[in-house]
Amino acid sequence: MYIRICCDNMQLSVVTGNKEKFDEIALVLAEFGIDAAMAKAELMEEGATLEERVTSKAQHAFSLFQKPLIVDDTGIFFEACNGFPGALAKQIFYEIGYTGLFARLRGKSRHAHFRTLVCYVDAHGERLFEGTWHGRIATRVDATDTRSQLMYERIFIPEGSEKTVSWLTLEEKILHSHRAQAVRRFCEFFVDGGAKRAR
Repeated sequence: MYIRICCDNMQLSVVTGNKEKFDEIALVLAEFGIDAAMAKAELMEEGATLEERVTSKAQHAFSLFQKPLIVDDTGIFFEACNGFPGALAKQIFYEIGYTGLFARLRGKSRHAHFRTLVCYVDAHGERLFEGTWHGRIATRVDATDTRSQLMYERIFIPEGSEKTVSWLTLEEKILHSHRAQAVRRFCEFFVDGGAKRAR
């Protein structure tokens, strides 16, 4: 299934099953005149690090679609907990929930950061692009009527803010977010020769 956002003359597949993530990526791609096509697929995620997991996803996606594309993977790292939950953030959330996450931080610094890797893959191989967003973990979960339903965005307060990411509009979010940073770095590569490499 493809969802298109029409821009200029460059087109690129973004493989994800998450419409909220796709909307963020597509808005940044549009800044560079890149037409984003959402390709839905359940991808294998193998490995213990973001690098391993995003590369495995990209390779699986390329085997399915046989065209240049990008995938992303994100972890969140609690600085007082040796980077926990890290690259396995989603799985850990489903195991212990917000109660377990808050318990890990009890009496400790709440500083944390998101880290995203975008992996571009074509017939020549893969290339990684990184973005990081620093902040702190809130002491409670925001209400369910916030803008974002991404679980960690409901407890992450970016540096310089008093509200969690979940209250930001998409336009506000892409000014600073980890995912937007990584996508912009990819775009700078892509429009400066990566698109020619993909043909």
